[in-house]
Amino acid sequence: MFKIVFFLLMSLFLLFVSERTYSQKEKYNQVIDSITYKLYLKNDLDKLKEITYNAIDEGIDFYYLRMRIGILEYLGEKYFSAINNFKKALYFKSRDMIAMEYLFYAYLYTGRKSDAELIYESFTDSLKNKIKYKIPGLFERVQSEIGFAYNGNYDNFTNSDINAEDDVYGEQKLLKKYTYANFGLFHNINSRIKFFQNFTTFAYDYNYQIQDFMNVKKDFNIHSMQYDYYLNAYLNLGDGYDVSAGFRYMYVNFENIRYYYNSVNPEYRNVKNHLNNYVGVINLGKYVDNLRLDISFSFSNINMEHQIQNRGAVTFYPKSNLDIYFYTELILHSSKPDSNKSLSNFSSNLIFNEKVGFSLSEKFFVEGFFTYGNIRNYNKDLAYTVYNNVENIKRIFGLSLTYFTGQKTQIYLLYQNFLSEHKILTYKSDLTNYIQNQNIFYNYIIGGFKWNI
Repeated sequence: MFKIVFFLLMSLFLLFVSERTYSQKEKYNQVIDSITYKLYLKNDLDKLKEITYNAIDEGIDFYYLRMRIGILEYLGEKYFSAINNFKKALYFKSRDMIAMEYLFYAYLYTGRKSDAELIYESFTDSLKNKIKYKIPGLFERVQSEIGFAYNGNYDNFTNSDINAEDDVYGEQKLLKKYTYANFGLFHNINSRIKFFQNFTTFAYDYNYQIQDFMNVKKDFNIHSMQYDYYLNAYLNLGDGYDVSAGFRYMYVNFENIRYYYNSVNPEYRNVKNHLNNYVGVINLGKYVDNLRLDISFSFSNINMEHQIQNRGAVTFYPKSNLDIYFYTELILHSSKPDSNKSLSNFSSNLIFNEKVGFSLSEKFFVEGFFTYGNIRNYNKDLAYTVYNNVENIKRIFGLSLTYFTGQKTQIYLLYQNFLSEHKILTYKSDLTNYIQNQNIFYNYIIGGFKWNI
């Protein structure tokens, strides 16, 4: 069923973004040529766009028409719009070095390095010598992050009564401290193919608290360690299309406390276990004017459950450059326990993600984001981030600040606030149990750097 849904989404996506096939034969008009040339010399982009696109609608289209509007858009830093016009100019003159040079820089200024490198490979030797662009080697970028989290409600929950009046037992697991570190390498195979690999460690310290029938509280310090390996492959398909695949392997060592009741000497045992979890994802992306469209499909086995995610996302660049963007993402997340062998019977929910980024100056860039839904055993950013939490996260909001220290380096600081559903297990005197769900807040702070070698 999910394969069918994904196939239909893919088909609709390709149908939606399919572009007109242009004839490579110019249809010249002397009057339009004269008018647009004068507007170009006056640097009147708005009027030039009006005349140009009216002429195109009437079937008039030629090399200089596209170059004039493309150059003025480029000079006005409307790089996404300029890309389309330079590409069209190259339909008419496929080896024109002026159009190719403008297109090369427009790709660079919109973050499309792979497309820029493909254009660069087509340059004449003299143009290459003029630009002197260096295509990265096998090791293109190094990056690293460290982070920690703290529980804003730890003291309140630790000191609370987790037994009700007629209860005989209660237990809760509270996060005390969390630390995180990773190291990543970005590899350039050639202009079309890129790889990224990342190694991550997580360390969790918990207080496992038990309140017995005598209302005596016992606190146990327990630990969890997680070791992850992440691999991402990117392939530029050309004409604005690209496909990416991500895979994440997670090895989790964890501890729990088990209470064994007997009337003489109750026992509290530290139980150790481990999990081997994975996530696989594939994504198809397409640039259309000042939009980027993405759809992806992922499958995973996390916390002894199977998950499937279908995702659609749109990135909008309203100024036709990278100064500001809006990113909207909708995910259909479905899961079922490993014990359920049926190919159906998945429980599903929608997760919504919104992100806004904008440039404060040439050196500073800010991003804010908000995620809402039942966020549990969920992955994002092609499985670069995986939420393999046991408790449900209801929403996440955060803010990041990036500082570009030079042409090759950047540092950044990220803050995230999680609203989670904390579970307290209690037993009544008749030994029936129930779970109390209470809201709890976690604060995450991560810092990192990226260095282009």
